Amino acid sequence: MVMSPVTPSERDKLLRPVDGSRCNPKIVHDPLPRVVDWGMPDDVHAGDFAFSVIEAALSVGGSDIQLTPQDEASEVSVHFKIGSDFILQAPMTQIQFGFIAIMLAHIANPSRDESHFSTADGTLYSLRFFKIRLLDNHTALRIHLNVAE
Repeated sequence: MVMSPVTPSERDKLLRPVDGSRCNPKIVHDPLPRVVDWGMPDDVHAGDFAFSVIEAALSVGGSDIQLTPQDEASEVSVHFKIGSDFILQAPMTQIQFGFIAIMLAHIANPSRDESHFSTADGTLYSLRFFKIRLLDNHTALRIHLNVAE
């Protein structure tokens, strides 16, 4: 059986299908922008959740997302780097973190034909991710967002 290659547009549809339930993160400004609810329906696609987190960070001027699993709390702390500060966001579950971790291997794949994604308003961006060790010896996942000029 011969399989035809997947074109970038078909690949993007697999990463974030156009149909199905959508995440709708709720952002408040008190005075700093914070996600207070990730707005994740039970039947959401993993790709939609991952892109929703990334685009929530971009929408408030974030340049980095830091995800730190907190074993003692069975949740993952989320911080957006806005300017020079890391602003605490609503935590996510370990399952939500798993969605992002799995999708990052596909989203930030350097072998992709297209290295940029676009938000609903047309903002082009790319990303890369890496593991870091924090001062308290926790390991975190850092996602660096680059908005195209």
